[in-house]
Amino acid sequence: MEADMDWYLWVGFLQLGIALVGGFFGFLVVTSAPLWPFTGNRTVSTKQKIIGFVTGTIGTAGTIVLADGMIAALPYASRAFLTLMQLLGLQLVQLLIGAGVVVLGYLAYRFKRAKQTAYGAVEIMFAAAVAIVIAKQMSRIADWTGPAASLGAAVYVVSRGLGNYAEGVAKRTA
Repeated sequence: MEADMDWYLWVGFLQLGIALVGGFFGFLVVTSAPLWPFTGNRTVSTKQKIIGFVTGTIGTAGTIVLADGMIAALPYASRAFLTLMQLLGLQLVQLLIGAGVVVLGYLAYRFKRAKQTAYGAVEIMFAAAVAIVIAKQMSRIADWTGPAASLGAAVYVVSRGLGNYAEGVAKRTA
């Protein structure tokens, strides 16, 4: 039992380290902004550098938490699906899943309309978390058609997330 706890402790420290590396990359992005041709060579304050570090750390940590949550929930999701299928039947469960997707999509749309910048950041974190979960399920001998399509969709979601984030920032500064 003690060996299992040591393993989880190391994974936790590794994830914390990865979050701090994400913060460092956020700091680098903000610090290097004056070098980009489209920024107008503006200066970057210490406060903006700190915000870049904190944003990068929180974004990376959020991605890790989402991925960990999905990985932890996957065994229970399949059990819940089978239980619901036994109770309600396959067709009704499939209809409920479809309706649930529409409801979640509507709620995501409302969130986007209210807080477009935050929505874009969540889109990016979610796509990265999904990519981690997909990569965890890949193996050398498995058919890669589904994972490849899912990773392609995650790339698209990241691009949309960046677009939504940029549009939200532009609306706030206009």
